[in-house]
Amino acid sequence: GDDYILNGSKTWISLCDIADHFIVFAYTDKSKRHHGLSAFIVERSMPGFSSKAIKGKLGIRSGNTGELFFDGVRVPKENLL
Repeated sequence: GDDYILNGSKTWISLCDIADHFIVFAYTDKSKRHHGLSAFIVERSMPGFSSKAIKGKLGIRSGNTGELFFDGVRVPKENLL
């Protein structure tokens, strides 16, 4: 098809609770190992995307970090970098 489907999550993402766009790396062909990685622009408004700030962490508490979640996020081929 004309879309890529992203599923999974990523933790310790800086500024994830205020950003509107994200560059996400995902495998498009695992058989090619690291050559099978692709980069996508994911928009916060895409259905299936969500994020959550991490609160109460040790270390630099003022650092704005969180988690990204992808639940069947459809990314159009135009967003492939």
